[in-house]
Amino acid sequence: PTGYFVVIFTVHFLNALLVRRLAYLLSGNRLTGIFSALAFFGSSSSYQALILISGSIGRLLALTFFLLASIAWISFLRDRKGSSYAGVVTAQTLALLSMEEAVVFPLVALSLLWVFEQRKTESMKILARFWVPLLLLDGIVFSALLVDFFHSSEGQAERLSMAALPLLGEKLVSLVEMLLRTVLL
Repeated sequence: PTGYFVVIFTVHFLNALLVRRLAYLLSGNRLTGIFSALAFFGSSSSYQALILISGSIGRLLALTFFLLASIAWISFLRDRKGSSYAGVVTAQTLALLSMEEAVVFPLVALSLLWVFEQRKTESMKILARFWVPLLLLDGIVFSALLVDFFHSSEGQAERLSMAALPLLGEKLVSLVEMLLRTVLL
């Protein structure tokens, strides 16, 4: 597993560099970016992904693509270039394919829009033309997650009968819990 840990550590280091870039873009201060990267790199919560083998690469890659999407979104808000937006969509799609928790990206994008765009009419144009497609992409993935959620391990769909109704609530609660955990952690 030495090669596995080298790859995971390299991705973790890349994520620290992306955190540095994101913190710099948000604050405009290089020192803030450096301290943010150091805090991320040395954080014990980040090292859980380095220690736990099962599922850790998916989480790390999802974070990598999520950070890339956030950085590309800020670049797009600043320069309005199609290439920046293509970077947003590509990174968000890869983040969603890596780990379903990335479904919260449109909320982050909306928050960044609110921070970076002070003109109300321009914000509405961006919402209509660029943010809604991000939300639709998440809707497609969320729908696929729900379909997957309601299938058993053998691939046979559970019937929505009176006996399955208690499971429906439990599955929806666990899905909402998963999404909230990603937002709050």
